[in-house]
Order: sequence, then C-alpha cells, then structure tokens
Amino acid sequence: MPTRSVISNRRSRPIISSRITSPSAYMVSPFKLVQSLAALFVQKGGVIQRAHVEQLRPGHDGAAILNTSAGAVRAEHLVICAGAFSKPFAAAFGIDVPLESWRGYHIMVPSAGVPLNGVVADGEMHFAVTPMEDGVRVAGLIELAGVDAPPNYARADLFVRLAKCLIPTFPDTPASRWMGHRPGMPDTLPVLGRAAGHPKVYFAFGHGQFGLTFGAVTGAAIADLVAGRTAPSALAAYDALRFQ
Repeated sequence: MPTRSVISNRRSRPIISSRITSPSAYMVSPFKLVQSLAALFVQKGGVIQRAHVEQLRPGHDGAAILNTSAGAVRAEHLVICAGAFSKPFAAAFGIDVPLESWRGYHIMVPSAGVPLNGVVADGEMHFAVTPMEDGVRVAGLIELAGVDAPPNYARADLFVRLAKCLIPTFPDTPASRWMGHRPGMPDTLPVLGRAAGHPKVYFAFGHGQFGLTFGAVTGAAIADLVAGRTAPSALAAYDALRFQ
C-alpha cells in the first residue's frame, strides 16, 4: 500500500514525465455489461433463479444436488463459477483449491475537474482514472483479507490523494466508495475444467483482475467441454489439482 511519504514525494516531482497512449483501448461498464448479458440469456430461453445455496453435494448418479433457500435442485451438469466464493463449493466435491480474494477498491466522483477522453492510468502506483456514464471512477490496489473481513475504506480514500498527484483538480471527497472480491490463484491462472472424480461437475473461476476480459472465452470453453466438443485435456493447464 502506498505510504504518505511516497505520495508526498510524488507531489514534489513533475506530475507526468512520460506517457504511453493506447488508441485501441476501450471502456465498458461492468454492471451494464452483465445486465445486458443476463437479459440476452433470458431472451434466448434461459432461466435465472435467485436463491441461497445452503448445501452442495454429489448425487448417486453423478449429478449434483443443491439444497437452496428455494428448495432442492438436481443439476445434471453443474458449473461452479462463484468467483472468490467458489472455494467451499469445490470442497464439497473433495477438492481443496488455494483460492484467495484479491480485494479491490474504487471511488466515484461526479467529475475529475478536467475533461477526460479515456482512461488515465498511473504505472508506478497501479491505479486508473476512468470516465464513466455516471461520473469518474478511480480503481486499483490488491488487498489480501479474505471474503469475510469488512471493507477497509481507508484504502479507497487513498485514491483521492493518488488521483490529485495525477490530476490536481480532482475533488477532495468521493461521492461513493466500493470494495469487491477478485478470485485469485497463486500462479495467477484460473481454475477451468472438470472436477476430478465428478465428470458432470465443472470449475470456472480464479481469473483475478481479468474476469471481465476472459469471461466470454471461459464460457465458450466450458460449454464446449460440457457438450463434448472439447477433450478435458485441452484445459489441463488449468486443472484444480495442479497444486497437489
């Protein structure tokens, strides 16, 4: 985590000494993207059920049994893709994965005080200032504190001071603060493929900061595996047992 002395030292130096411009870079609202994908899924005949999974266990015929707040569900094929919360679900099938939450923070402000035509990222301090439809977002950092610890919003408030080093007109107070969980593995590779000993159970989690980037290709890869269009060996490098 950047210290006060590091931030103060940055303020005494030129704000920008060099830059790299990426004309092909684009921005997207993660929330609106997921909303659109969910709507398309329903439009094509999919059904979204909201329920709390209280217990998950293998069935006698290879299927998975989910005891939920909405009743019991028998899944002929089950894909576990619960992000940073996937560890206990994998454990229900006898597989211990070294999954950790890489907690990230962001703040929102109405404006940065100057027009922004794209993302402005600081390569030294590892944060980015991004113009969004509903304001300007500053995001970054990785905090290892598990999925149960309460947010440490002092980390989010740090973005104000960091952003001011880059954009002096940046507001003093954020309009909102947020903390979320990224599912991270020790080797930074995701867990993809069939669960060992359970041919109808599949894993798709552990993408770290690249969940949005690789979500689509992961979905296609798992769909091909479930449908038998791809051999399990194609995803061997991402097997959940690679650490054992």
